[in-house]
Amino acid sequence: MDAVNYTAESLTHSTPKRPDASERMKRAHDAAAYDEWFRGRVQTSRDDPRPSIPNNQVKADFAKRREALHGRMPLNEADALLNHPTLYKPGRIKGTREMVVRPNLLWCTSWN
Repeated sequence: MDAVNYTAESLTHSTPKRPDASERMKRAHDAAAYDEWFRGRVQTSRDDPRPSIPNNQVKADFAKRREALHGRMPLNEADALLNHPTLYKPGRIKGTREMVVRPNLLWCTSWN
């Protein structure tokens, strides 16, 4: 190794700095950690000794749940939106109005 022409300044000028390298490496480490976590969850599921549930049975069970939830919807509030649409905020789609019935239930109707 020849160090005759070595100066400390030559190191700082010889390699370009990449300000995004730290962020890029952090994202790579986060992705690797997520991948490891996800693969662990999949393996745990595969190792589960309980019998698998067929897809059509799961779909039927969730269809029953949706029907039960639909039956519990407060129709008086939904009717209020239909009868008095200007009481609620304009919808995300042009020509519609929205009403938040519950924190996780949004009722939307078209109004011209």
